[in-house]
Amino acid sequence: AAAERTMAAANAQIGVAQANFFPKISLTGFFGEVSPALTAFSGGTLGAWLGWRGMFWMAAGISFLLMLIMRFAFPVSKPGFTGSYASLMRSLLTLIKEQPLLREAAAIADTHRYARNVALWLGGKDS
Repeated sequence: AAAERTMAAANAQIGVAQANFFPKISLTGFFGEVSPALTAFSGGTLGAWLGWRGMFWMAAGISFLLMLIMRFAFPVSKPGFTGSYASLMRSLLTLIKEQPLLREAAAIADTHRYARNVALWLGGKDS
């Protein structure tokens, strides 16, 4: 069990190191926190000029515009599954039991997600 935890920690460090090779661009928030550059602009100059109501209506307009773009740009698709929600969840459990590669990929993804969240949490703390 200790060796598995050591290996999971090493995998998390590899994932964090790999992520650092890519540029960090954030247009939206993480748990309600907006990227610092966008916050400085919208909370400062634009926010003072438009006020909170203007910011609200601007965000509503952008959301509506994006909804229209997605409505007409994305293809119409019908769900291929006709069963119940409970049977869908049971099928996922069956997949997890029968597919070792799926279990491994899920564990790796969870480890990377945990490492990212820890890095985000620690990155915002003052030492």
